[in-house]
Amino acid sequence: MDERTRRFLRLKFASYYAEADFPLAEDFWMREFGFILFERSEAMIRHLAFSSAAEIRDFLRISAPAHVFHSAAIYERPAAKDMSKKGWLGADLIFDLDGDHILGLCVDEGRNYENMLRRVKKETKKLLDFIVSDFGIDYNDIEIVFSGSRGYHIHVSCDSVRSLGSKERREIVDYLSARGLDLQYILSRIERCAAEAGGWSERIFRGLLDFLLKVKEKVDEDEEAAMKELMKIKGIGERGARKIVELVKDDARMEKIASGSLNQIPRIKRIWNVIIENLAVELGAKEDEPVTVDIHRLIRMPFSLHGKTGFIVKPVPLDYFDDFEPLEDAVAFSDAREVRVRGLKDASVRIKGHEYGFSAGEIVEMPENAAIYFICRGLAVLT
Repeated sequence: MDERTRRFLRLKFASYYAEADFPLAEDFWMREFGFILFERSEAMIRHLAFSSAAEIRDFLRISAPAHVFHSAAIYERPAAKDMSKKGWLGADLIFDLDGDHILGLCVDEGRNYENMLRRVKKETKKLLDFIVSDFGIDYNDIEIVFSGSRGYHIHVSCDSVRSLGSKERREIVDYLSARGLDLQYILSRIERCAAEAGGWSERIFRGLLDFLLKVKEKVDEDEEAAMKELMKIKGIGERGARKIVELVKDDARMEKIASGSLNQIPRIKRIWNVIIENLAVELGAKEDEPVTVDIHRLIRMPFSLHGKTGFIVKPVPLDYFDDFEPLEDAVAFSDAREVRVRGLKDASVRIKGHEYGFSAGEIVEMPENAAIYFICRGLAVLT
C-alpha cells in the first residue's frame, strides 16, 4: 500500500473514532489492550491498559489504529509486560468462527465473500445451539459479535465460565467437535430414549433421521444415483449402500427407527457406526479451537474497525441475528462521497445492496464505503 492510500485510510479511521459513541466493556480497566497501526502492519503494540473511557477514546482518535483488541481475561495488573505478573482473575469464554476454519470452505477475497459470510452464520447458529442447549448458558450471558471480516465471535461472560482454565476449555472444545465420542453409548442412549436423549445422543438421532429421509427422497427420484451417492461415504461399500436403500424403502422399519429402535436391524449395525461418525463431523461445531482454549487471548474490541475491511466489529442482539446482514449493518462509512481507485486484482462485492467491482488495472469511481473495503483488502489503491 502506498503512503497516500495509507494516509487516506488512517484519516477515515480517525474520523470514525472521533465521531462514534459506543459502549466499552464494563470492566475495560481490568483488560489488556493491543493495537496494530497502519504504519506498523506486522507488529502489535500490546500490554496497554486504560483507566478511563476518555483515555481510550483519545488514544483511538489520535492513533487511528487499523486493528483494536482487548483481552478475554481480566487482570489485577493488565499493563504488566510479564504474563505471570498480570494477576489473572478469570476470562470470558470466547468462540471464534471464521471462514478459514469452516471445513471445506474456500475463501475468494473478492467474489465469494457474501457466500462465505452466509456459511459462517449458519455455523454460528449451530454453535449457539450447543452453548444454550447442551451447556445451559443463559441467553443474557451470551454476546454475538460480527468480527468485521470473515465471521463471528461468541462471548460468554457469566461467572460459571470465567474461572475455567485451559484444560477445562479444551474439554469444551473436544465436546463441541465430538472428539472421543463413544458410539456404542450414543447408540444405546438413542435406543433408550430416542429424541429426548439430550446432548449428542439427541443431536445424532435427529441427524440420523434427517439423513435417512434425504436418502429416501433420492431413492424415490433415482435409486441407482442414490446408491452411488451413498458409496461416496467413506466406509460404505456397494453392499452397505444396498442395505440402506432397502431400509428406507421399508416404511415399517423406518417407523421403528423413528421410535429409536436401531437394534431391530442388527445386520447393518456397523453401518450405523460409519454414518454416526460422519454425522458427528458434520454436526460438530467448527470454531477456531486455540482461541477458546487460550485464557490470555486478545479478541477484537466490539465497535472497533477491522483494518482489512473497514467494517465495524459489531455486536448483534441475539433476537436480531437471523436478520443481521454484515454487508448492510456493519458498514461504517458513507456512500455519499465518491472515491477514485485503481484495481490491483479482479474483485467485486455487494455493499448495502449495490454491486461494486473492477478488473485488475481498471480505474473506477465508487462510494467511499466500497472503496475503503477494497483498499483494506489490498485489492485497490487510491489514484
